[in-house]
Formats: sequence, C-alpha cells, structure tokens
Amino acid sequence: MSYHDRATGMPVPFLDPDDEQLAQSATSSGAMALVICPEGIILHLRDDKAWIPHPNCWSLFGGAIEPDETPREAMARELQEELGLRHIECRPLWRVVDRGGDERLLTIFEARTPL
Repeated sequence: MSYHDRATGMPVPFLDPDDEQLAQSATSSGAMALVICPEGIILHLRDDKAWIPHPNCWSLFGGAIEPDETPREAMARELQEELGLRHIECRPLWRVVDRGGDERLLTIFEARTPL
C-alpha cells in the first residue's frame, strides 16, 4: 500500500515497517502536521472527551481525510480551519497507524510558518 505525494512524486514511507501491514486493515485515514514556527513547535491540547482518541493529551494539528481529498489537501484544510494558516507548504514525512487510538492510517507532515 504505497502513497506517492502528488506534489513531489516521492513515496511517503512508513515510520515503522509493521505499520505497512496494519494499514491494510485501517478503516479511516487522517493527516496531521508538525507545525514549526520561529519559536518552536506548536501543539494543541485535545479536548477531554472520552469518545475521541487520546483525550486530554498534547497533539499535532490535523484531522480526518474527506473522501474526495488527498492527504496534502486535507492537511491544508485542517491548518486553515484550526490555525487560520493559508498557503503553508506541507512536506510529507512519514505514515503511521495510530495503534493507541482508533487504528487510523495517518500521514504526518511538516508545516513551517513564519508566525
């Protein structure tokens, strides 16, 4: 199950080789960003709701990939919705399966902002 980033044409690797097999049974997917600004990394504290994955934990920004979106498009939408960031270049880093959460396949991006 390979994913090639449309912008670069390069394959996005799995962080852990075991995730490639686990990804075969993932029923949903998401995109998350490691947001880097001049002061450091921006994280957010997830809501403390029992029904969400990893409640009350610090997290990267992101969310679910809609059926008509690529991971890169989903990431751009999420950064605009959650942080008001537009036209931020996102570079795919790796893919992982959220083993401790809802088992979704996540594409992790690096997003740099001057803000």
